[in-house]
Amino acid sequence: MNRIHDEAMEENGERRGSESGRGIQQNIIGLAIGIALGAGLAILFAPQSGEETRQYLVDGATGAIDDARGAGRKFRRRAKRAVNKLAAQVSNATVAGDHQHGQRETKST
Repeated sequence: MNRIHDEAMEENGERRGSESGRGIQQNIIGLAIGIALGAGLAILFAPQSGEETRQYLVDGATGAIDDARGAGRKFRRRAKRAVNKLAAQVSNATVAGDHQHGQRETKST
């Protein structure tokens, strides 16, 4: 079953499960670090008022949240396609197995 899953993922040009999970985790960590660094630099070097700086930080956080949601939706779509493809392969294998089993029973009776 693992082989079928791996083949389904590879056919879609997707990484294997653990590699994909690590990639997403690294992206999220990188995003968080980037947001923190950007916010810190903005506070240090921005000639803006406190209100303008707070709005800038809110806008940046909102953008990061929107990006994370988009990445989550993309991941969910890819996972759903992979699961559906795997389910179809399992179904086809089950039908083929049932058919093969039926042929054996008719030969033995």
